Amino acid sequence: MVDNQVNKVFAPSKTASNGLNFITREEENNLIKKEQQNEVLNIFRSIYIIINESYEGIPSNKIIENLLIGIFQKRKIENLSKHKLK
Repeated sequence: MVDNQVNKVFAPSKTASNGLNFITREEENNLIKKEQQNEVLNIFRSIYIIINESYEGIPSNKIIENLLIGIFQKRKIENLSKHKLK
């Protein structure tokens, strides 16, 4: 049963998807530039886990930048509001 849950393709709810639509490129850049609390970084680490990407070896101050620039570019994702994770 756990395997079925873990191996499912992640699809955010309609409410979550609508909420992500309000995150602009400017807000993404602010996330990258500002020092974040560990709780925020843990949310981004969770995203790495969900999309099966390693964050090991990435400094904490680069976790968000690597996701929003490196991994998004690799996966052809424009930004958080266009978040079809493959």
